[in-house]
Amino acid sequence: PELLFYPRPFWLRFKVLNDEEKPVSFLLELDKHLFEYVNIYVPGKDGYQVKRETFTTPLDQREIQHKHFVHRLFANPGETTFYAFVDSWNKQSKESVPLRIWSENNFVRQSSDDGILTGIVVGLFLFVFLYNIFIYFSVRDLSYIFLSVVTLCQLTLEISSSGIGFKYLWPDVPLLTWPMLYINTSLVMGFNLLFYRSFIGIYRYTPKLDKLILFVSWLFFGLALAIFILPRSLFPGMLWFVFSADHFYTLLVLVPTILALKNKNRSGIFALIAIIFYYLGLIKFGLTDTELIQY
Repeated sequence: PELLFYPRPFWLRFKVLNDEEKPVSFLLELDKHLFEYVNIYVPGKDGYQVKRETFTTPLDQREIQHKHFVHRLFANPGETTFYAFVDSWNKQSKESVPLRIWSENNFVRQSSDDGILTGIVVGLFLFVFLYNIFIYFSVRDLSYIFLSVVTLCQLTLEISSSGIGFKYLWPDVPLLTWPMLYINTSLVMGFNLLFYRSFIGIYRYTPKLDKLILFVSWLFFGLALAIFILPRSLFPGMLWFVFSADHFYTLLVLVPTILALKNKNRSGIFALIAIIFYYLGLIKFGLTDTELIQY
């Protein structure tokens, strides 16, 4: 089930009905990567026992070595009641809690399929990166270098947010995920603005806005570096600001994109399509926190 709760932390209760005459095992997965911790309360002979995992638990110390929280549970014949205590890093907004119950065979099969899909996604990112490098050497247009860097940063964002980075690249340092998300989100915004600025030729249409876009892009680069300089206590606020800016920063290039279209500049068409797809993706992601679209 996908359950919506606010505020957090919160308690969950679920019951498993076993029609067999002997205990059966199953896997319980919290199908999101960025929850802070989960406690599973399992009934036993001496009352309930706690199975606990936190976001900071290294991969080799987890009960099931997986990018998500996964626990092996047992249900006796008849009805068994379990409790879960779940907390998220995001304290301010509603968030879905996608719990999934798997048989071990189906979980292995799903993990294998997920690995194949991840390989395809990573391959596509790398293909786009190499293709843009090829285009740059063909036409010597600096905008394709910016787009290549954006692609690499987007790839890093993908593997960080999905948990792939934690599983394969930094399994002993789970908290590295948050700085990776912060730094690469800042870099994506900065290099994306430089790409639009060069690709459209914004200085030809709105010189003042061109200077503003250049300033904002360097502001994002400064924010990426600030994580190594400023006190750690400021990081939550910096993270909130960067993630919020990610929803609006492309509006800066909307006006010059429209002006480019009026001047029959084909670059404006491609830029407008990219902006539209970007916001469609944000809308889809936002709807995952509602009951309209499943996570």
